[in-house]
Amino acid sequence: MNDFIFVFLDDGTLDVVSSASNINGAYEGIDVEEGRYAFFNSKLHELTPKFTTANKNSGIFGLSLVSSGAYQLEDSEGGSSDFMGRLKLVSRVNSNSWFATISQIEDYARSLGIA
Repeated sequence: MNDFIFVFLDDGTLDVVSSASNINGAYEGIDVEEGRYAFFNSKLHELTPKFTTANKNSGIFGLSLVSSGAYQLEDSEGGSSDFMGRLKLVSRVNSNSWFATISQIEDYARSLGIA
């Protein structure tokens, strides 16, 4: 199985994306900083965003301008205890190349020894 990342979205759905995909383009730094997404690797370890370029908020002539920063995801190595709790809150798995249903992800987690 290829390397992938689970992305829990704030709308109760779950994305599964290639770890090589452009995470920064798909999940804007402003929203990442606000905690709208949670990232886990294929070992179900939580990934922590580390910003390499800060988000910027500025204004001109009364208009608010927001510039999304860039970040990298780093393995927190804190385990996967939060993964199953978050998975219980998911209403739907968005289309991807690895998993079609929540049940398939639960089976995958059990295969890794996580229940």
